[in-house]
Amino acid sequence: MQSFQFDYHPYYAKYFLKEMNDCAQRLDMQLTHFDSPHGLQNVENLSTAYDMAKLSALCIKNDYFRQIVSTPYYECKAK
Repeated sequence: MQSFQFDYHPYYAKYFLKEMNDCAQRLDMQLTHFDSPHGLQNVENLSTAYDMAKLSALCIKNDYFRQIVSTPYYECKAK
């Protein structure tokens, strides 16, 4: 299977993707496979709405996650 990853350091990207896919399996996201860590469109990233709902249900229990997703805008000052 051809990977469509950007040019990341091969060791770290592969390790991170392995962790992402292992976590998806632990969460019983049976129809999910990640091929890129960046979240941009990639034909090799596969999932279903049901699997993403499982992940979202877990994430929403985290206070910091809820704070981030409920922030309507954020201004970052350049240094």
